[in-house]
Amino acid sequence: MCANLLLQTRLTAELVRNAPAYMNPLGERELNLRGFKIPAIENLGVTQDHYQLLDFSDNELENISNLPKLKRLETFVANNNKISQIARGLGSLLPKLQNLILTNNKLPKLRVLDFQKVKPKERDAANKLFGKSEDSKKNMEEEETKITPGVIKKRKLTEEERAKILEAIANTSSMEEMKRLELQLYKGEIPE
Repeated sequence: MCANLLLQTRLTAELVRNAPAYMNPLGERELNLRGFKIPAIENLGVTQDHYQLLDFSDNELENISNLPKLKRLETFVANNNKISQIARGLGSLLPKLQNLILTNNKLPKLRVLDFQKVKPKERDAANKLFGKSEDSKKNMEEEETKITPGVIKKRKLTEEERAKILEAIANTSSMEEMKRLELQLYKGEIPE
């Protein structure tokens, strides 16, 4: 535990002032606080609300709290942290927030997502796919190999499937058949 504390960097006013800040490809002013092993959010008042995007990815954050009012902030990125809590009233502190990106965090008690209540069935499915058990990798691999009509999933085609598709394309004789084949492939169905 002591070694872990020594590796963490406190988010000081100096760190915020010296962090890389730039105009990103989307034309947003971005403050990059990635990879500093920051354990808690503090001293963001130093930014003087100049940024539209704050990137806290690859840190040690356990919660999103202690934020000043940031009227310009539109995107808050905190991938690869240990976030398990989000402060109540975050919306009032970040009135323009449109994107809250929390990929690869620990949100076991998430109750609402995109203004929709998270249902037990959805939570169970997420645990099945993304849980910590060794079975989760196996489950993900199984899901990737299934073809469900009407559901588009990106996966690699087998050589046999590729051959069937090429044969079906070569055997089409009209534009109508080609459109039918395209619709079939769009649905995730492999021609027989």
